[in-house]
Amino acid sequence: MIRTILITLPLLWHLSLFAQDLPGGLKFYSTHEQDQGYSKLVLPDKGNFSISKPFSISFDIAFDPQSPYGVILQARDGNTAILTLFYIDYQSVDSSILYVIYKEVNTGINIPIKKNELDLNKWLNLKLAIDPLDEAIELTFNGQKRNTKIIMDETWAIHWVFGKPVSRNDVPSMAIRNIKFSISGIETNHWPLDEFQDNEAHDIIGNRNGKQTEVEFQASKVDSGTVYCDETYAKFR
Repeated sequence: MIRTILITLPLLWHLSLFAQDLPGGLKFYSTHEQDQGYSKLVLPDKGNFSISKPFSISFDIAFDPQSPYGVILQARDGNTAILTLFYIDYQSVDSSILYVIYKEVNTGINIPIKKNELDLNKWLNLKLAIDPLDEAIELTFNGQKRNTKIIMDETWAIHWVFGKPVSRNDVPSMAIRNIKFSISGIETNHWPLDEFQDNEAHDIIGNRNGKQTEVEFQASKVDSGTVYCDETYAKFR
């Protein structure tokens, strides 16, 4: 009896800490890692955002340093990709590159990333900002910033898709968390990705919930760096 208590109490303490942990985000898989299909997160699950003012989407992202190239994010109208954020790792031995496409036109925006700085346990911040009025696009990644001007639509009717692209391109081996969508500098939607229990991504501000498939929720680390659990928590298809 005493032995059972001694074993159980540390376990309960460990699980309690895990339950209070910050979101570890969603792990996306490339087709090199699984045969079931592409990982995908759609925000929102139904309908589009209609936007004619400056807007932005920001999130935390972590990469597998051995990740193949692929699509991180697309702004879509139906099955048409309006804006695409790519990740490629085959042009250099030491660096990967983020770059942005608008309606199949290369915007010229690209940011290099040193591969030795990439790790699925290392979160980096990314922000993509679009101003339809000024016809401007800006990408900010981990302190680096690139921007350009390009002729674009004045009004956007889009939803966001992380992972599975419209084209045949693959999905990088990556993790995403804490997605925030803002219009005119005001945060209108926030998907923490901390559900750990179903395939719905809850919007805690705007009630525009999303849906994920072929992904796994990850456990995360506390600020002190202590790992509660280093395995994925649940998988949804």
